[in-house]
Amino acid sequence: MQKNNKLGFGLLVAMLLVSMAFVPAVSAQSTDEALDDKIVHSHQDKKFVCMVQNFSNPISIKELNGTRESVINNYRKEKGTANNSIIYSVPQVPEGGRIVAYCFRINDDGTTSQYVGIAGDEKSVSKIRERAKTWYNTEVLEFEKAETNIDSELISNNLSPTSSESGAQWSDPCRFYDDYYLSPYGGVTNNYELYCLYNDGSSTVDWFAIVQEFGLEPGYRAFAPSSWKNDVGYAKQEWCDGNLGNPQLYSYRPNGPYTGQTSQSVTITGGSGGVSAGLTWTYTQPDVSTECYSSTNTDIAEWKITCNSDTAKTSTVGMNPGSTCSANQHSSGNYKILDVKGVGIFRESFLSSKILSTTSSPYISYN
Repeated sequence: MQKNNKLGFGLLVAMLLVSMAFVPAVSAQSTDEALDDKIVHSHQDKKFVCMVQNFSNPISIKELNGTRESVINNYRKEKGTANNSIIYSVPQVPEGGRIVAYCFRINDDGTTSQYVGIAGDEKSVSKIRERAKTWYNTEVLEFEKAETNIDSELISNNLSPTSSESGAQWSDPCRFYDDYYLSPYGGVTNNYELYCLYNDGSSTVDWFAIVQEFGLEPGYRAFAPSSWKNDVGYAKQEWCDGNLGNPQLYSYRPNGPYTGQTSQSVTITGGSGGVSAGLTWTYTQPDVSTECYSSTNTDIAEWKITCNSDTAKTSTVGMNPGSTCSANQHSSGNYKILDVKGVGIFRESFLSSKILSTTSSPYISYN
């Protein structure tokens, strides 16, 4: 992937275009005001929109796409960039779940951030609203980062990119934040950063990297005095579900298995024809057992965590796995890159368990 003529990376846009009238940007408001409408706002060098609805009046995929498109159009009109290649994500709503929060931001340089909050019942809406407020405070106003649960930086602060003498380098990340909560069981966090490789050494394939922040919050903590606890979680990066063509899972970490509280430093790499660039980061896992089920035969990167102690079962736990993949290069059209999944199994007793799953599907639009 060439940096200048293939991909204006970091600019998110909807694939399913919905016609909307242009809405002029206005300055940033208080947190509560910013979460109450679909108007495109401005704060310093950012364009953003935030929406929070009730469980009885959720946000449809059509509304989500249309709202995102209004932000993109606003940004493009100001910058005069009508035909950039773009990356965006579409959530898959689980059965019984409803989108009750959607937030989207574009920086002056085209980098973006997005939050999607899905509630499984009315009681979970307040949890999603608080997460949306945190996104606004950290991603737009840039304060209260020390107190946030959403971890707006993901793992970027600990990430060290490397490149080859050929100039290959990973792009700035596109950031996605996804939550699914259902009372009294708990919630699954499925955040990730998506990268593209510039000067990748190939004229036929493009390279992508993903670093996932997967987490489980038990009902014991999220919906006290619930007795539901964490049991098992799965983080999945299913490159085979994209439609770019010829996906080739290349690098994935951590390999595992790891058991118990530990700190891990991991690196993933990508590139063709002797060109190579890496992403290295560190993360600390609590008292869980981590197993790697990734396979280049299936082009699925997958990890399982099992909570060992009562502390792990009653606290928010997670991991930061990542992988790289190459796929056919395109010059036009819209393509799904992969499915990013977070699956949590929560347990009240030996005979009582509940599975919560959320999926985010990033796309690329070549122009």
